[in-house]
Amino acid sequence: MSVRALAVRDNTFSRTRSPLTTESALRVLIVSCSKNTIKLLKPALPAGAGITQAGSSSAALKELRATAFDAVIVSAGRDRAEVCNSIRAAHRGALVCITAGNRDSARAAIAAGADEVVLEPLDPVDLSVRLRVLERQPPVRLPRSVNAPADSIRFAGFELHVAAHTIMTPSGKLVVLKRADFDTLDVLLSLPGRLITREQFLARLGHAQGRASEDTFDRTIDMRIARLRRALMLADEGRSDLIVTHRDVGYMFTGKIERV
Repeated sequence: MSVRALAVRDNTFSRTRSPLTTESALRVLIVSCSKNTIKLLKPALPAGAGITQAGSSSAALKELRATAFDAVIVSAGRDRAEVCNSIRAAHRGALVCITAGNRDSARAAIAAGADEVVLEPLDPVDLSVRLRVLERQPPVRLPRSVNAPADSIRFAGFELHVAAHTIMTPSGKLVVLKRADFDTLDVLLSLPGRLITREQFLARLGHAQGRASEDTFDRTIDMRIARLRRALMLADEGRSDLIVTHRDVGYMFTGKIERV
């Protein structure tokens, strides 16, 4: 990601966005393993803001899959630019990084997707001002979802028309995808070339893992994949290798993706 409108103001680096709401319904995710950090940051947030803590980037990503937060504040991780990069891939709202590093590390965080970078020692009053004047762009496009960044997605001779939920096969047949099939394909296209476990599938599909048994969930994912394979007519098109099964683990999408 390129650095846009980079400005240096005292100890704060920023990019330009539109005003962040300061209503009491503000939902803030703080990435930190320290309760003291939460106590320090709380006075800087609008009164009544809902605060959720995540102790690591992986825990933060899990929270982001479940809730749309207005702002994320990163104050954890040895390489906070890397944390910001992973957060930005799943978060549309404001992203603030607090770092004890030098100005080079601050610039790296900005390049990784942070909108504001505040150098420690942290001044809660300063952070409060930064949050109030933080300007938001239109929602950030998320590369992990086929819905966000492209009108069409091409792979292995197929062309997916995102808005219409239709796909043209290599042989020229137009297939209308059911919502469940589209959502399953969305998950596969979000992580091409990577093994997606059944647990990851369920998390991305938003299934509640409550009372049902593990076998039930395994069958649910297996049935979704089987339906998608039939819907795309992979066997008829000679592309059964596009979705590879890793027995007892999960699935992998092997096609090369082009977003247009």
